[in-house]
Amino acid sequence: MASQPAAAQQAPADKADEDRSQTIVITANKRLEKQREVAGTVSVLQGSDLERRGARDQEDFLKLTPGVQLNRGDPNGSGITIRGLSSQASPESGGGQQNASGSYLEDVPLASPIGKGLVADIMPFDLDRIEVLRGPQGALFGSGSLGGAVRYLLAKPDLKAFGAAVQVGASSVSQGTTAASLYGMVNAPLSEVAALRVVAFDRTSPGYIDNKGTNTKDANEVRQTGGRLLVTVKPLRELTATFVASTQKTKQNDFSYVFGDPKKLEHDNPSLGRGTSQFDFSSLTVDYDLVARVAAGSSDAKSQELRISSKPGGSLSWVAGVFYQTNQGSGAAKQSDATAAFGVVDLVDLKTSSEGSEKAAFFDGEYSLGGGWSAGLGARVYKTTTAFQQTGSVFGAPSNGPVLGGGDNGNTPKASVKYRFGDNLWYALASKGYRYGGVNEGPPQTTFKSDSLWNYETGVRLAPATGVQLDLTAFLLDWTDAQFTYFEQRGKLAFSGIGNVGKARSTGLEAALRWRINPAFDVAASLASIDAKTTKDVQTLAGRAPVTIASGARLPGTAKLQTALQGNYRFTGPLGSAGRFNITHTHVGERVIDLTAFYKAPAYDTVDLGVNFNKGNWTLATGLGNVADKRGIMNIQGTPDGNKAFQQYYLQRPRTLDVSVRYDF
Repeated sequence: MASQPAAAQQAPADKADEDRSQTIVITANKRLEKQREVAGTVSVLQGSDLERRGARDQEDFLKLTPGVQLNRGDPNGSGITIRGLSSQASPESGGGQQNASGSYLEDVPLASPIGKGLVADIMPFDLDRIEVLRGPQGALFGSGSLGGAVRYLLAKPDLKAFGAAVQVGASSVSQGTTAASLYGMVNAPLSEVAALRVVAFDRTSPGYIDNKGTNTKDANEVRQTGGRLLVTVKPLRELTATFVASTQKTKQNDFSYVFGDPKKLEHDNPSLGRGTSQFDFSSLTVDYDLVARVAAGSSDAKSQELRISSKPGGSLSWVAGVFYQTNQGSGAAKQSDATAAFGVVDLVDLKTSSEGSEKAAFFDGEYSLGGGWSAGLGARVYKTTTAFQQTGSVFGAPSNGPVLGGGDNGNTPKASVKYRFGDNLWYALASKGYRYGGVNEGPPQTTFKSDSLWNYETGVRLAPATGVQLDLTAFLLDWTDAQFTYFEQRGKLAFSGIGNVGKARSTGLEAALRWRINPAFDVAASLASIDAKTTKDVQTLAGRAPVTIASGARLPGTAKLQTALQGNYRFTGPLGSAGRFNITHTHVGERVIDLTAFYKAPAYDTVDLGVNFNKGNWTLATGLGNVADKRGIMNIQGTPDGNKAFQQYYLQRPRTLDVSVRYDF
């Protein structure tokens, strides 16, 4: 008798969810559009869904988007590969190479244009949504989005109602420790035209890797603290201004890799790999319903963007703007040998300084041709500059280089055509992306050129029956002047660097199905099949001997096949609560980690379970991640010198139990 009331009780909320899935509005093209009417593939992860799943970081949510691969590293040091676009033949590259896929908080780029740097893993709590854009986004988002982009959109202040939430939780890891977390949010209207939203968090991820060298158990505990302040002012119906200031501090007690045997959660460093990173962000966004927008942000870089766009609706939809960004950075590296006969000897003692800038103007528009047809055109014109200098010593010899730099200019066009028939859509798209050139740290220092690619794709967005959505996409990425890591033997050490070594191509198919079987039960399935290879011979060094990597070598860091299966069931829980159960299975195929295929990571599967109960203002949620406690290898570090003892494995998180209680005021 309980199943029938459960369906009836949940039906109104589920109908709202279904309507929302049909009309999700996104800003992937920097103007309001329905997700399923965008010419391109955009995955949307709602913040409320991530909280219900207990998602804590990129590892938890990116696995829900096949075709997007997280190459895990230490905190804030992971890499993201989209549609097979990865050029790093070893994670230990020796140059200032920009990421092939971009990360953005609102519209502000998080990654440095003159090197990887730290890309903050934004805390998912109180996010509005995450948009994962596949394919190059050069026309609107500029450099560093060859494969695509990940955008974090914050929940904004609500001018109409007071709201607050407190959430406490605990996480326990198999063969590790248990740690607590605390989250809070307050939304307060200040007047009829202004509101304030404050978010704070203190989360600890339990340690589970033992450091045998220091005799420390569960050494890799990570603590993240911080918060953000948002103020929205809307003095006129047409005018909205939002200021954001946020900070996030990450402290790791030890490295997150295992050493030697990837099945054992241990390594043997002689000291703890402690580290702290700080991510500070601020932005001011002004919307005036013309519509116009001014945005400014700061995160090691300073960027400003001014854009104006048409009002939603009408036969012509467009956005145009100008963008300016500057970046300055500095670094230091020191490596000592404490076993030397004459005491401690500095092998490497180097300091670097770098700077870069980008100026750009962009336009993107779409015109309705009638009869369900529309066409779009867009482009970005850009000019970049870079400068780099290194001083210090290597093996006691001076290594003071001159100021090296360069610049580039060009354009990244975009063209699309769409045909709407009923609730269905067909589209075809051609777009271009580019990435900064840079400088190898050497010695001696050398420069490498920017690279670019063309993306050609076509797809359909179908609604074949009530409650069913089916998306199919085919794409081809043609990569020119691709940047790849190389190795060069100098004396006893192998130095790594980056060079422009030719061409590559990635082809693939993406499919996503969502089926609402009844008001209580729905399923979703997604798949990505990617074939990413070089199309020209690559000259490099594998260990101590030069080799030629023949055309057809697989690009690193991407599985040929990725899948995700999800099921959700709604039911009446105890004490009249509304319950929801979810199960997720993800599969990541085997990958090569470097271009030489010296390092290979086998395929792995993950099963996650979750159940939560909601009654009134209370929500109790539990989740069990990696139920089978698998040791899936997400990344491998080390130089291909033939010594397998130096492989460092980054694994998926072991089986983890999460429990949280939330109260909404």
